[in-house]
Amino acid sequence: MKKFFAAIISACIALTVFSGAAYAADNNIVTVYVNDGELSFDADPVILGGRVLVPMRAIFEALGAEVSWDSGTRTAIGAKDGTTVSLTIGSSTMYVGSKSVPLDAAPMIDAQHSRTLIPLRAVSEAFGYDVEWDDPTKSAYIGAHARLDSLKNRVAGMTLDEKIYQMMIVTPESITGVDTVVSAGETTQNALAAYPVGGLIYFAQNIESADQFKQMISNTQSYSKTPLLIGIDEEGGTVARLGKAGIGFPEMPPMRDIGSTGDPQKAAEVGTTLGSNLKEYGVNLDFAPVADVNVISSSALGSRSFGSDANIVASMVSSEIAAMQAAGVSACIKHFPGMGSASGDTHDGFVMTNRTLEDFSGTEFLPFRAGAEADADFAMVGHISAPKVTGSDLPASLSSMMIGLLRNDVGFSGVIMTDALNMGAISKIYTTTDACVSAVQAGVDILLMPSDINEAHYAIGTAVADGRIPVEQIDGCVMRILDAKMSRGLITVDD
Repeated sequence: MKKFFAAIISACIALTVFSGAAYAADNNIVTVYVNDGELSFDADPVILGGRVLVPMRAIFEALGAEVSWDSGTRTAIGAKDGTTVSLTIGSSTMYVGSKSVPLDAAPMIDAQHSRTLIPLRAVSEAFGYDVEWDDPTKSAYIGAHARLDSLKNRVAGMTLDEKIYQMMIVTPESITGVDTVVSAGETTQNALAAYPVGGLIYFAQNIESADQFKQMISNTQSYSKTPLLIGIDEEGGTVARLGKAGIGFPEMPPMRDIGSTGDPQKAAEVGTTLGSNLKEYGVNLDFAPVADVNVISSSALGSRSFGSDANIVASMVSSEIAAMQAAGVSACIKHFPGMGSASGDTHDGFVMTNRTLEDFSGTEFLPFRAGAEADADFAMVGHISAPKVTGSDLPASLSSMMIGLLRNDVGFSGVIMTDALNMGAISKIYTTTDACVSAVQAGVDILLMPSDINEAHYAIGTAVADGRIPVEQIDGCVMRILDAKMSRGLITVDD
């Protein structure tokens, strides 16, 4: 075996070490399943040149192989049932026993985590495992993949109308026609049959008491063919629909106060408290945490942000997400690309920032990268315009360039939604048709609170019919949404 190592090393002009920035352009966060069990890693898998690379020790051990590392030749070795697989950093050749196998992605060192990353498919197949790749969810399934089959079957079983509605989160009032919804009965049941939306968002007006809210949510879920995302803005501080309702829900301090402690554990405690209590009420999606950095003191975010230090904000965001999702409630990082450099409020109308891509990448993107690495289920894109990045006044929520940065530069692989589309920055400038079609064309998965649900549905359906939006793109959006629902137990493989 040593002669093979020597041959590999002599063929390598230089040993390759990559930093995070070196592969950022392809770096969507990848999820890996082995026989339908999700693997955890101490360094993120990455996509490099269209190939998935994963931490060596974790994947070898998940496949049942014994692992060794030759530091002299910088070679990773896995052995199982008489099969030995060896790979060397920077080499485009893998050895399976004495047989050489060409690689289209060479092993490398992730300098940020000091971990060896190796090609997932090549190694798995060398040990006799089939690999299925799902691009919408950026997930690799090694061996059994009942989870993937279940998700695909669900998408295949939906009509186009059902898929389009699945891409919407709206208020209960918008589908029932009731001025203020505080209960769910036959009217709600009929509304969900007519408008099988992906989720509902509730506000203070919908909350009268703990028992009333829980019963309303429970009834509402029972009427939906596909379990609903039940969302609420429960950030803490000034934005706390349940916390400020006086019904016994724990009220959290402003996140600025949490950030000022510099202790990520405090943010984790917020995540645990919110997550566990929201789940008890039947809420499964919290539009939190705020990942914006307060770049200027006059930012409209005020005390909603963890602060002005991007690194502190990043650590707080990561900790809150991990704790909240561990409690069974999806987190949603917001408002990409960052609203903290503008004093205007997109609720009211057009808001612009003069930040450059370099500015964003070095500051505002840091908490969103942390959120992506913490595997946040959702990310919300704001309506702020950044002409020095996009070259136009187009809001981020309608910009394919901005969505591309969130996917690729930040590395977010989950569900992307717009901020509320009835806000002034959109509704005062764009028609519902133009806003919704542009958002989906840009790469958004969920339309949050379009001004007119009927117009939104018709607009997307028409855009699919005339080829402006490929049906395959719609399928990908729905796949990501259902994947998030399955991750939080709303749907199961056996459903």
